[in-house]
Amino acid sequence: MDQVFGRSNVCNSAEMTTCAGQYEPCRSEDASETRSLARSTWQTPTVTQQPGEEGAKEAPSTSESLGQSGHLSDDAIVVRGGVMNRSNLIESAARCRAKTGRYGLSFFAWPGLDAGLTALRVKADHSPGLNPLGHSVLRESTAGEMQQPDDSGRAFVLEQTGSYRGHYTLWFPSEPTPQDWDRLERMFRPAKPNPARGR
Repeated sequence: MDQVFGRSNVCNSAEMTTCAGQYEPCRSEDASETRSLARSTWQTPTVTQQPGEEGAKEAPSTSESLGQSGHLSDDAIVVRGGVMNRSNLIESAARCRAKTGRYGLSFFAWPGLDAGLTALRVKADHSPGLNPLGHSVLRESTAGEMQQPDDSGRAFVLEQTGSYRGHYTLWFPSEPTPQDWDRLERMFRPAKPNPARGR
């Protein structure tokens, strides 16, 4: 896979991204193991050092511009690893609140890539053994669907966070409600095998 994507080694923490680009120990929520292969002609990522920043930042090519503030187009595929068990999501959002003061969940996206290629890109961009999308399955939605307000006007916000360009946090407007969790579940397609399975 290194020959396909190249390695930028932008992540050298032995921990997994949870929200806002912060890290904590990995937890697998998958019970089954499924493996498949996927290939791409994606070009080797470019890594740039920005003044005043610690660590490298992934620089998207002109063909995958994220726009001025890193916002995704409505049709961009957004991915989370695992089956998205509700109790695990509630715990993750609470940990994010403890760290940032806001309830949020971690997701990944790269403009122009489907779910499988996004997972392969994330794996290629991280040091061996540190893949934050190493789950056996993935779930996907779109940026537009995830940010669509409900009938009362309550909406989630998807924001690029952390030093890794492909990382996004879905922010809740306040403490998540049972209706929020129901909506989130409906927004995501059923779990499917992850071609980037494994750390």
